[in-house]
Amino acid sequence: MIPPDYDLKAWLAHVYHVLARYGITRQNGLVTHGLRHQYANDRYEELTGEPSPVRGGDRLADAASQHARQNVTARLGHARVGITNAYYGKAPAASPDVPTPPSEAHVRARDIRVQQRLLTVRLAGCIDRRQSGQGAIATTTVHLRWRLLNRMLADLHRAGVPLSTPEALNETHIDTLLRGWQTGRLSVASAKNNQRLLLQLCGWLERPDLALRVRTMGAPAASSSARPTRPWPEHQIQERLAAIRAQNARVALHIELVRAIGLTHRQAALWQRQGADHAGHLDVLWETPKHQVLRFAIATDAQQAVITEAQRLLPQPDDTVCPAEVSVSNWLRTVYDGLRHVGGIGIPGAPTLAALRAPDAPTPLILDREAYLMARAGLRAPTPRSR
Repeated sequence: MIPPDYDLKAWLAHVYHVLARYGITRQNGLVTHGLRHQYANDRYEELTGEPSPVRGGDRLADAASQHARQNVTARLGHARVGITNAYYGKAPAASPDVPTPPSEAHVRARDIRVQQRLLTVRLAGCIDRRQSGQGAIATTTVHLRWRLLNRMLADLHRAGVPLSTPEALNETHIDTLLRGWQTGRLSVASAKNNQRLLLQLCGWLERPDLALRVRTMGAPAASSSARPTRPWPEHQIQERLAAIRAQNARVALHIELVRAIGLTHRQAALWQRQGADHAGHLDVLWETPKHQVLRFAIATDAQQAVITEAQRLLPQPDDTVCPAEVSVSNWLRTVYDGLRHVGGIGIPGAPTLAALRAPDAPTPLILDREAYLMARAGLRAPTPRSR
């Protein structure tokens, strides 16, 4: 199995590097042999319809249990049924006279299994697709997504707030998961992976309000300690912006959309006021990745002041920051001239605009463009029906 251009040591180093990229490390509490155990138990449950004894399952008929154990043994690559049996545990012998009530572990496993199946049905057709909606992702990535989602369901059940159905996802579930990741022993990379998948789950379930909550609650823990200090104090930045505003108010608005909100220069140039018609966020439809809309949360007074200034300078909803009679390239040249010659930003010895970015500038939420436009029109995507 080792490629001819690898020796054993180099190949093992490569394998461990790939595993670490997906969070499969001993530090994260996840090792490859543990995945082997999980696969064996998942396959047993799939073949028998009941959880294995180690997961709280009851004793099955010998024929059904033996068939499942032999099948899994073959899939594990050896013929030692006794070794495979060690993965499942041993169910206690049931008394023929006194019925044994289901254990708490069995009830918990059954409830989580129902929740997993409901989530599988709800996410069919989207969990195996790229975030842009174009093309399928690798099978290993799909398995990783399901493993993390199943772990979230188990964590919620353990915390006493089970997710009974996908549509029941609410703020309590979001807060419980984020609080557990922030106070647990997860590495920074694992916490970010979990948060990213939770954001995707909110998108798949068409809950942008919960996605905003994930970003709002999850961002400080990941970024506050590493936030650099700006080279100029805020009052000095405002003095430079006031000088630019006195000469060209639209140029100052463009700069603030970049500095305080986090837009790119081309997004700021083509941004229309109708993208801020809804309180609490700003939407960008142009100069974005294909099939995406970027939503920036507006949470501070300074950010709201930028939106108020935009509504004053752009009276029509379809007006852009770049005047209609000016090309985008010429407009950007005007902006750069204002930054350097009027504001003294970006000249030798002075900080760049990127260095003056507001520390609370939001990270955008990625929305599917088709779903966004349908929601704006008051429509819903048709639900596929099985025949």
